[in-house]
Amino acid sequence: TPEISSDEFMAAYDKRLGGAGKKTYDVYVVRAGDNLWKIAGRKDVYDNGRLWPVIFMDNALRLNLKGPDAIRPDMILLIRRNIPGKEVEEALTRTRFYEPGGGSKEQKGPSN
Repeated sequence: TPEISSDEFMAAYDKRLGGAGKKTYDVYVVRAGDNLWKIAGRKDVYDNGRLWPVIFMDNALRLNLKGPDAIRPDMILLIRRNIPGKEVEEALTRTRFYEPGGGSKEQKGPSN
């Protein structure tokens, strides 16, 4: 298979994400102690940890991630900008009862 430069790869990836020539992503380098919840919650990323599935889905195939806990220091994640509202809703729904660290919150109903 022919090799492509990182610039060519990023241009093709940007186009796949709907960039049409404008930058639709940022790059984030994973640090020790990071997890997707923490990264998504950063003010310079999404400012909401519950949007971690967006980061996972955008990077899983490219980095061959088997699960959201498979990130490692020095991995380069692409952080998409201008996420469609439907994807935001889906991510928030998927993480509604998720707690960082693999736990989950029980759904609380009205008290009697």
